[in-house]
Amino acid sequence: MNIQAVFTAPSGAEHAVPAFWFQDYTRFASGGEEKFAPKGEPGWRVRHAPVETGIHTFVLELTDKNGTVRSDPGSFTVTPSGRKGFIRVHADDRRYLEFDDGSFYFPMGQNVGWASSLGTYDYDLWMTRMGEAGENWMRIWCTHFGKGQSLEWNRSYWSGWYHGIGRYSEEGAWKWDYLVNKAEALGIAIQMVIQHHGQFSKNTNSNWDENPYNVANGGFLNSGDEFFSNNRAKKFFRQKMRYTIARWGYSTSILAWELFNEVMWTDDYDANYPVVAEWHREMASYIHAVDPWSHIVTTSARDADSLIWSAPGMDINQIHYYGPGVIDALRSRQSMMRKYDKPNIIGEFGDDWQGGGEDPAGTVVHQGLWATAILGGGAMPWWWDSYIHPKNLYFHWRALADFWRGEDLRTGDFESVPVSCAGGPASPSGVRIYPGKTWESSTKKEFWVQPDGSTPGIEGLAQ
Repeated sequence: MNIQAVFTAPSGAEHAVPAFWFQDYTRFASGGEEKFAPKGEPGWRVRHAPVETGIHTFVLELTDKNGTVRSDPGSFTVTPSGRKGFIRVHADDRRYLEFDDGSFYFPMGQNVGWASSLGTYDYDLWMTRMGEAGENWMRIWCTHFGKGQSLEWNRSYWSGWYHGIGRYSEEGAWKWDYLVNKAEALGIAIQMVIQHHGQFSKNTNSNWDENPYNVANGGFLNSGDEFFSNNRAKKFFRQKMRYTIARWGYSTSILAWELFNEVMWTDDYDANYPVVAEWHREMASYIHAVDPWSHIVTTSARDADSLIWSAPGMDINQIHYYGPGVIDALRSRQSMMRKYDKPNIIGEFGDDWQGGGEDPAGTVVHQGLWATAILGGGAMPWWWDSYIHPKNLYFHWRALADFWRGEDLRTGDFESVPVSCAGGPASPSGVRIYPGKTWESSTKKEFWVQPDGSTPGIEGLAQ
């Protein structure tokens, strides 16, 4: 059975928007967990965001094995809202993003991938601080972690919220409703990560043993790599995207649908890479065909995965970086990706993938944000829950937002200029910091650079 609404705009343009099954909830916290109590009766819902002013008409259609029946037509009038609209890739300068009203959108934000078992209560805390700091961008995963905000997962998962493949969690969907509404109120755009690598990997951050697609759990895939070639799996993914677009596509706070987090860590990726690239082309094309609001589509993969980055349906290219030398690394990646004539973002960065570090000032956060900002892109640090929030590092975004307020990078062809410093005695050898340790923990945290450029005790600093 299929239920949809067909809207006709004043221009004559038609948009078919699928209906979705909806159960409302009241949330509460108990015993350190977020819990839900059903509120009201469930039923079908349609959500629509008109992009034209004037009189719109619509009909409801129900199709089953007996054919299609239609409702009597209805109508409503749309007046100007004062909102900026959806976020798009700039038509003339494809390095940048803009709103429907033509105003410049400069992404400034962070990963807030998942929460603890407190769920939306954690997000209340993080997102409020982000909004206060002027952040306008966040990246959230559809994952089962904690109690989760995924649509589907193994029915035996401890939360009791999941029902296997193709049967969507009303609790997980309601959490997304809450997050999208909060993002709209705070002016934050969400990059929704539909799937992540561990779900389809036996070796890297593996959740394969729990995955409902796994034959061991009653599924039909023997390994994660089959997800990209199996026609049944493709059908289920298209079905999930159709539901996702129906339920949240109306919101201007959805910046992008991200098909995969770090797809290069899925099973047998090197051998499977051409198949994975073709899967991205196919799914991006499908999404663009069924999304009435034409949201941006992206993914995250390796730097050199040109078959993915060159795909016409991939609107934004995205790479991640963890390691030393953040400024130079992010700068070189931004330059490298410009050959695809698309905006490029750094979806994750940090000096170490294992943790946020002990630097209380967030030096690497500062470096990554400003290095990409000056180049016209955007970068999101990781470790929101264990580093950024506990150390109260939101001031980095406040400074960034204040600096860029009212600026528009589309107004000129900006390029770097040489800078020199003058004044004070010259150091005979210049300042050079050579850490004495490699990946061990530092045994010394504070250093004084001497007038001659030397740094006593630097042998205690880890790389």
